[in-house]
Amino acid sequence: MNPPFPGLRRCLWSPRPASSTWNPSNPLAVEIEAVLAQHDSIVLDASGITFGDSMFLRLVLSIHSAADLRIAAPSPAVIRLLGVVGADTVLRIYPTVEDALAA
Repeated sequence: MNPPFPGLRRCLWSPRPASSTWNPSNPLAVEIEAVLAQHDSIVLDASGITFGDSMFLRLVLSIHSAADLRIAAPSPAVIRLLGVVGADTVLRIYPTVEDALAA
């Protein structure tokens, strides 16, 4: 099967526990910058994220503005956060990782 967009480079990203706080010197921010330098599309496996605050939201929206971000299998905490602020209407959210990778 040919990819829908030839040349699209996609990365599956599963954050490590306790790594969702973002600031410019945080290893997570550095990791994301490295991923964005190598991939056009990022699938965020959000199934294991149990807490998200404004910094997490900032990270997600920052990635969304820089790349093709797909959020896969969001946990109830992620669904609630994105819904409360209305981000669920602009982000691409999929029920499973497989669905996000196939989209």
